[in-house]
Formats: sequence, C-alpha cells, structure tokens
Amino acid sequence: MGDVILSTSALEVLRAQSPDAQIHWVIRQEFSDLLKSDSRIQKLWIHNRKTGFSGWMKLVSDLKREDFTHVIDLHRSLRSQILLLSFFLAGKFARTTLLSKERYRNWGYYLFKKLWPKAFRPRPYRVRAAEAALKAIGGDLALAQNFNPAMPNFAQKIQNPETLNAFEEFLKTSNGRKPICIMGGAQWLGKRLSREAWKKFFDRNSEPVVILGTDSDEDSVWLASQMSGRSHFSAVGKLSLPEVAWVISQSARVYSNDTGIVHLAEAIGVPVTAFFGPTRSDLGFGPWMKQSNAIEAQIWCSPCSKDGSACFRIGSNRFACQKSFQGAPFA
Repeated sequence: MGDVILSTSALEVLRAQSPDAQIHWVIRQEFSDLLKSDSRIQKLWIHNRKTGFSGWMKLVSDLKREDFTHVIDLHRSLRSQILLLSFFLAGKFARTTLLSKERYRNWGYYLFKKLWPKAFRPRPYRVRAAEAALKAIGGDLALAQNFNPAMPNFAQKIQNPETLNAFEEFLKTSNGRKPICIMGGAQWLGKRLSREAWKKFFDRNSEPVVILGTDSDEDSVWLASQMSGRSHFSAVGKLSLPEVAWVISQSARVYSNDTGIVHLAEAIGVPVTAFFGPTRSDLGFGPWMKQSNAIEAQIWCSPCSKDGSACFRIGSNRFACQKSFQGAPFA
C-alpha cells in the first residue's frame, strides 16, 4: 500500500507537466481502492493475483491492444518485466522508463549500518517516482523534489450511521482538542513497536485517541483494550480504507509503525510521527512533511532489512530494536 501511495508523486508530475496525458495504471486488486476514484487516471487495470500466471498474461494481452506512447515501470517486479518483454516482442515500442531501485544503496546500508555514507543511502521513493515520470516526458529531473504524493478526494466520511454518530460524539467530548490517531499494527512482526513501548507512550500523553487497524491486527486490538479511563474511539475493524483516511483527516497527528498508514496520512495532509526499528527513515520510505518526524531505534544493528526478517537475535531478545524505545521519544 505504501509503495502505491508514494508512487502518486508521478501522477502529480504528469498532471502538472502534461495535463492532457491519458493515464492508465496497472494495480493489484487488493490495492485498487486506493486509485479507483482518482480523477488523474483515465483507466485502472486491476490484476487479481489469485488468477496466477495465466491471469497476468491475459491482462498483458489486453494491454498490448492499447496504443501506449509511454510506459513507466514504478515497481520493477518480475511481472512488469514480463509485460515489457511482451510489448517488445509484439513490436509495441513505447518509450519505456524504469524507476531506480537503488539496490546497492540499500544493501550497503544493511551491511555497514551507520557507517554507510549518507550520500550513498537510498533516495526517497517518492522522489524516484517523480523522476521516472519527468524522465518519461522529457522534463527537468531537478523538479522531482517539488512533487509529493497526494490522494485527492480519497477520504470518505463514515457511511455507517451508528459508527459515525459514535465518532462525532467522541469529538464532542474531546473538549475542542483534535484527537491523535494510533496505528499499532503492521504486516511484519519486526516492524511492530513493543507493547511496553506503547504503554510508555500513553503514560506520557493524555490526548484523545483514535485506534486504527483491522480485526486481524493483534496489536491494534490490544491497544483498543487498554484505553479504559481515557477519551478514545476504537476504529479497529469498523472502517474501510477511505473512511480511515477521513478519520485521519479529522485528527492532529498520526503515530504509527513503519507502515502504509504513514504515507496515507501525509498524502492527505496530516503530519505523522513514525517509529523505525529494523528499518530507517532514510531507506527511502520516511516521512517527508516538515511537521512530521521519525523516531529511530538507537541500536547498532539497525537497519537490518526492509521488514526486520533478517534479525539475528533469538528468543526474547528478538526484535530488540522495537523494544528499545523509551524515555525522550515519548516525552
């Protein structure tokens, strides 16, 4: 999800630099809701991974019938490489631009940690996506820094009347203070801030709280169970992603693990505080708004990988980075 949101900086480039362009976008089905209502895109091509290789080749066959002048590959996956090869073999010589993956920058940082020079660390993904779009249309690459991810008109007010009434009542009882949103879950276990760290956070903060997440986010469910005695609203398992975006838009800030919610919040204009344990904000996926900030684990072995799966520690000390947050970061 985060990659899709960050890639919208390319859409911002095309809208500004080539407003008459007809844009088609290929996306996996599970992320398609992010762009279904995006007016910058004329057609969304949705791939269901459950259809396997044959389903992908059917989509490739359909795409080859289109008369594209440019192809911008913002993902660089095996699937997209098959697509580009198929275009070439079919004589579809559209101008092709590839996003820079900067793998050597990533692996150098994983291997040498803080000793890896800052000049060699990965550049922000949003900038690389904007550069790919500028390169495709012959624009000035120096402009890439001027384009940020944006999700216009994505947020959708809560549709369920009972849930909406409960949220609005929560806002009324917050004494005029905007709530903060908390995203305690994460797809990868290594990216989840420890429960002890979240307890310290709540010991130091008394703002009204919205807990985000799905029913399958164990840590979000747990956080919601810890809110007794304080002003809070649990959105866990109650909202669609556009509704989550709307709730975030009503808040002052989002506190989150290194997840797609960080990028969603900033794309709709809400600052974030993001926690990085096995990853680092300068691996290309850190916050970019001036009002946002990143809090990183001060442990020698970080970063170790893109998701913490390379952690060498065992037993109760595994993911020590996510257990190391204490003191000043939560003041």
